[in-house]
Amino acid sequence: RWYREFKMALPGVLLVRLRALCNLSKCGHTGGKTTSSRTRDMRWYRTKAQNFHEHNSSLFQNKQDGNLLKEFPDPKNLLNGTISRSLGVNDLSQFIQYSCTEHAGVKKATLTLQWPCKFEENGYASKKVDAERFAAAAACFRLKEMGLIGPNNQIPKRRAGRGRGGLHSHLYDEENGWIDDVSRASHCSSPIDVSGVAEALSLFPQPKSLLTRVIQVATSSSRVRELLHFKTVGGKLKKCELTLLWPEEMTFAATATSRAAAEKKAAALACVKLRELQLLDKDNNPLTHAKYHREKVKEAGERERRPLPLVIPEYLEQRMKEYLTQYPVATEVQRLWEEEEATGQQVNQQCEEEEEEEDSHFERLDDEVAATVFANRADFLDTDSVARLTSENFHTEVAQSSLTVALFYLKWDAVSMAFLNSFVEVAERLLESEVDDVQMSVVDCGEWTDLCAAQVWTDVPFQPITAFPSVLLFRPQQPAQLYRGMLGSEALHRFIMISRTKSP
Repeated sequence: RWYREFKMALPGVLLVRLRALCNLSKCGHTGGKTTSSRTRDMRWYRTKAQNFHEHNSSLFQNKQDGNLLKEFPDPKNLLNGTISRSLGVNDLSQFIQYSCTEHAGVKKATLTLQWPCKFEENGYASKKVDAERFAAAAACFRLKEMGLIGPNNQIPKRRAGRGRGGLHSHLYDEENGWIDDVSRASHCSSPIDVSGVAEALSLFPQPKSLLTRVIQVATSSSRVRELLHFKTVGGKLKKCELTLLWPEEMTFAATATSRAAAEKKAAALACVKLRELQLLDKDNNPLTHAKYHREKVKEAGERERRPLPLVIPEYLEQRMKEYLTQYPVATEVQRLWEEEEATGQQVNQQCEEEEEEEDSHFERLDDEVAATVFANRADFLDTDSVARLTSENFHTEVAQSSLTVALFYLKWDAVSMAFLNSFVEVAERLLESEVDDVQMSVVDCGEWTDLCAAQVWTDVPFQPITAFPSVLLFRPQQPAQLYRGMLGSEALHRFIMISRTKSP
């Protein structure tokens, strides 16, 4: 009987010893866990024997993650900073996703990275925060192998003049001799096409406003919506199609979680295309109207210089020959020279006499009358709400007001004359609102070329005006501020009211 009981109890004793060994192994791999978590882990080994291989690999991973945390003490911030600097974006929700599951008290965090290629890393811990840190550390290790993180865990620096061919990480200066190229990550299996949109937004932070200004300057039209069409469809994920009808019909598409973001991305892609077509200057600003129509300007110049054919009838040609025979050319030319010389002397004498008379006449003018004559030369508007700036009164007028808004225009420019009406309308609204700290003024650059060219002797606080119309804001003893908004009365009035408020 004793032998029979011993034989029946033997498998249970062996099972207990086997459990103890499993518990010892578990404690060796999870030194930082609590007693309760260890108990759950032992229960997991007991009830889920089919998952032993998976969890055993996770224990080995935890041991490896411990070494990774020594190499990357703050992995999540390092990962966010690396991707943000490389792509030039702040919203990383579409590039980094964390998902967490729990099994028998063990948290499993899965980190999915969408850039520079799509891959996943797992982390295991008793707490969700620690599991995510383990996964982020593993991802940092992968990026460091690709060359996107420096040897001393430096995050990349954004290059100032990067091209559209790809994104680069300038982690070291040229002195250190270590420049990383994201092309090392080209072996990844499933890249996504988001770098183009991110780079476009970094180059053009206000793409819709830039598109509007380009079309207004190029077409001399205020009906921008006829050449620029946005069409947005979709539910939670919006898809925007932008159709641009100038300089030719082009379509750009982008997706985002909101309509405004989708339209902004599509407009940024359109701006990149305009830059490729050399329709923007080196600072990504619109060109002049003449540069947008170089072919027409060239054709007009050639047409003016082209000689006109002249057909002479035979009878007239015969009479010309007879006249030249009767009156030789040399004799006739000599006679004409003598007549012109005599006429020139007579004209010079008359001019000298007229100048003497004018000098004597102006000497008799009173200083007050002369000042009135020159002052009347500046009157060209039928409103008192707008003042006229010249190279003679510029500094005086600017110093009299805390804020001077000046419109630089050309009379023969259609856009300038159209915007002049809106400018006068804003000035009248300010007078009606009793706004006395803003002076509205205009400058005719066709007449006061020295002021618009910002010549050195005029000592003006702005660069030469090359685009028309242009609106500048002047404050005493401060450099000028350029208005880059819409060419409309509402947008200009709103900008002026905001500019009145002093910055804290």
